[in-house]
Amino acid sequence: MLLLRQRIQCFNSWCKRLQFVGTGGISYFRVMPTYHNPTITEDEKMKRMKQVSIGVLLVVAILVGIPSVKVEATNAVCDVYHGENAENQNYTRWARPIESYLTVLADGSLMRVQYGSEIEGLLVEYYDKNYNVISSKIVAEELPIWGGFYATEGNYFVVTGQYNTEESADKEVFRITKYDTEWNKLGTASLRDCNTTVPFDAGSCRMDVSGKYLLIRTSHEMYKSSDGYNHQANVTMEVDMETMTITDSYTNVMNISIGYVSHSFNQFIKLDNNQIVAVDHGDAYPRSIVIIKYPTDVSTGKFVPRDYSSYCSSINVLAFPGEIGQNATGASVGGFEISNSKYLIAGNTVAQDDSNLTRTTRNVFVAAVDKETSTVSMNLLTSYDEGDGTTSTPQLVKISSNNYMMLWSREGKVYYALVDGTGQMSGNVHSMAGELSDCVPVVCEGKIVWYTWNENEKNFYDIDIADLSTNRKVEVPERHAWDAGVVTKAATATQKGEKTYTCSVCKTTKTEEISAIGTPAVDEKIIIEDASATYKIMEANENGNAVIYEAPTDKESTSVVVPAIVTINGITYKVTAISDTAFAGSKKLTSVTIGDNVTEFSAKTFKGCTNLKTLNIGNSVTSIPANAFKNFKKLTTVKMGAGVKTIGKNAFYGCKALKTITIGKNVTKIGDKAFYGCSKMKTLTIKSSKLTTKKIGNKAFTKTPKSITVKVPKKKFKAYKSMLIKRGVNKKAKFKKS
Repeated sequence: MLLLRQRIQCFNSWCKRLQFVGTGGISYFRVMPTYHNPTITEDEKMKRMKQVSIGVLLVVAILVGIPSVKVEATNAVCDVYHGENAENQNYTRWARPIESYLTVLADGSLMRVQYGSEIEGLLVEYYDKNYNVISSKIVAEELPIWGGFYATEGNYFVVTGQYNTEESADKEVFRITKYDTEWNKLGTASLRDCNTTVPFDAGSCRMDVSGKYLLIRTSHEMYKSSDGYNHQANVTMEVDMETMTITDSYTNVMNISIGYVSHSFNQFIKLDNNQIVAVDHGDAYPRSIVIIKYPTDVSTGKFVPRDYSSYCSSINVLAFPGEIGQNATGASVGGFEISNSKYLIAGNTVAQDDSNLTRTTRNVFVAAVDKETSTVSMNLLTSYDEGDGTTSTPQLVKISSNNYMMLWSREGKVYYALVDGTGQMSGNVHSMAGELSDCVPVVCEGKIVWYTWNENEKNFYDIDIADLSTNRKVEVPERHAWDAGVVTKAATATQKGEKTYTCSVCKTTKTEEISAIGTPAVDEKIIIEDASATYKIMEANENGNAVIYEAPTDKESTSVVVPAIVTINGITYKVTAISDTAFAGSKKLTSVTIGDNVTEFSAKTFKGCTNLKTLNIGNSVTSIPANAFKNFKKLTTVKMGAGVKTIGKNAFYGCKALKTITIGKNVTKIGDKAFYGCSKMKTLTIKSSKLTTKKIGNKAFTKTPKSITVKVPKKKFKAYKSMLIKRGVNKKAKFKKS
């Protein structure tokens, strides 16, 4: 306990000093805006996107590979999503979770799993051996912060998390989700009460499997400590994949004897004889790239040393000069593998001397740590002089137990070389035009394969393992499933319009121009494209386009809809009126719906429509004309729009089949005998609170049934009951408050 107390005191003391460091200091851990994009300088952003150098020949012999061949994959489906991953494996100070994955399936095809903040879920795409897209799907998002993906032979696992700035012990902070190989969700395991405010903070998330156990190593920002800061460290979890329970985890502050590293800016984990071997990039405790070997057999479901008589052992692979906790170290780690005799760590680094924090040129290395003696051999694969450009964080790919491929990028080229099980380069360095990404390359069909993605550009790269001089860049062309398009800007007489098409898969849009159509003649009668009706142009200019609904083209129609808008020759018009003779004499007409832009119709509009049963009046009609539906004996249903203010004299006089009427909230006047003789009316609902005795005409509701139910506003109940009885509602009617 004394050791622990001393460690914590030292840790706190260091943090107090570090707050004066500046942008690279501990203040970043308090203000980091997102888990994967900490605050960095503009120079660092530029370095991350493209390493700038003046170029120099490698001291080692470089064989220039054959030129990259542009191979166009055919029959691709839409595969365009917003985001990018090119050179995202290149870490300048701290890492971030890997968002791009390739998995080789049993038949030699590939599965791409891609997280992106602008992808609404997790993108899964399947490719044939020629990188043609076979199919794709979006897997629903779990928790909102991305961690990582891992594939076993029979299942897929996704790790996600969420912020816990309130430091709640009850909040789910880490979630591991299990799927079958068809991406059906099978279960989850959750970690709470884990000293975490930000999961995956300034680190990565990598996994390995031993038997039925999934081991996860990642990072987090911790609860506020006594010095007032939220510090960062590594996190390790063990999950029983069969029961989906977390059987062990470590998230507290401790020291390296328990596997704790702070700050830990990158994390790797492997299983060697059921024991964890981990690699962390530390800037404080310790300030080095460090290998940690756990003594515990994880097949017990536990990994944390618990008897304290057997601690983790650690090996400093590359120590960093500088103050404890200074974020900048001049190095990064890109890969970790275990050969028959060595632990292999791939990375890049500046010359680690007293000037390391001001140096800009990093060379690529493979460090080999002897399993038995812990001796570290540092093997540099490049030897650029300071100021002579730099290399990216490399990728390390296992080909066999003692054969590996090392890949790194520089000045728009990818360099690669074979490395043996002792970390020594075997053969020469080759190159090809292109980029790496955070997609760890895979071995597929005798080739090393990875991909880069930048919005609508996606490239697959492959290198023939048998002949390293043979390499390819395969450009997967942009493919979209465009819809029929919608007019997003109507053409006018003098102005061009615009039509927008949307991809049904990725929601990308494109636009096409619509030609101006010239000035239409006012009062010109036009039949619209579907030939359902004739319209007359009322207005067509820069102030707007409007038409009158003249008549249905089929006089025998039984059901008619007067639309709110119509498109005529590419121009959208509002239908604002109906002609006086639109439906005159249409004896077969039984149903009419009036669109929401129509403001008026006349008493003659429906003259002779004696079989009309259903009438739906749009929201812009302000008045029901006098006598409009007088003695329409088959009219059973009338729905008035919210815009109606007046109901004219005799409007529904003698509508003996009318059963239900709702008078809207904006009605201010009802004419004489408006509903006189509606002898089968069952329900009368009045929503308006603006009516008075003077505004309801004489005998407006006379000869309505005794059994009618009348619903009126609660605040007007007494006044309306008296008023309506005076205007013809039977005294025995049932009045209710609405």
